[in-house]
Amino acid sequence: MQYEVVISLHEVWDAVHAGGVLAECFNARSMVLLQLPPFYGSKKRLLSILKALLLWRKSISSSPLEEVMFEGEAIVRYSLIGYLRSSRLENRLRKYDLVLCVSKAIPVEMGMNG
Repeated sequence: MQYEVVISLHEVWDAVHAGGVLAECFNARSMVLLQLPPFYGSKKRLLSILKALLLWRKSISSSPLEEVMFEGEAIVRYSLIGYLRSSRLENRLRKYDLVLCVSKAIPVEMGMNG
């Protein structure tokens, strides 16, 4: 069976990666629709999100130990994993033939103003 195009309708890693792999497998053109930014290009923006997450987790913790565990997990996730995820997603998105966004703010949030 021959396909002409593969379209990914979501910005999460599994959809973006699967769409890219299928397009390569079928030698088809590819398009992805970003409804939210899959990563943030601005470290300042990412830090603001991390601060909000830490404040929320602090408000739901039932003990100081749980609060420290939440904080440690969030810092690791948003520093190391966040960097790796953004790098991986950016590389995969560059392989798509067409990247559409539902808002002009999405490429700005991703640091891709051009």
